[in-house]
Amino acid sequence: MASLLNPYLNFNGNARRAMEFYTSVLGGTLNISTFADYGAQGAPDADRVMHAMLETDAGYTIMAADVTSEMEYHGISGCSLSLSGDDGDLLGQHLPAAGLAATGSPWPGRCIRPRCPWTASSPDREVTCPG
Repeated sequence: MASLLNPYLNFNGNARRAMEFYTSVLGGTLNISTFADYGAQGAPDADRVMHAMLETDAGYTIMAADVTSEMEYHGISGCSLSLSGDDGDLLGQHLPAAGLAATGSPWPGRCIRPRCPWTASSPDREVTCPG
């Protein structure tokens, strides 16, 4: 098996919403486990995401979790997500759903300012959306 490096994003109570959004953009299978699923029923954080993983047919994997209410949340900084490949048309199919701007390129869309910066690139096009 080849080694993989996957993003693991932390959220402050909105990991489910974020991962459902990424699923709507990239497709694939989303698995979500809450703290209640692992025995914390009735706890203040029972409905928060303990672990979520999106795996797509294209081979993308994004993982995420919510911090607990007892933990201090630190927003994403110093990183971005990059979607890249050889087929610009295939990559471009994801961009309208993601709301990414295509300034200076043939990719359509608009930037909705996701909390984590995104970049999409192929040999002939590139688009970035600051966080």
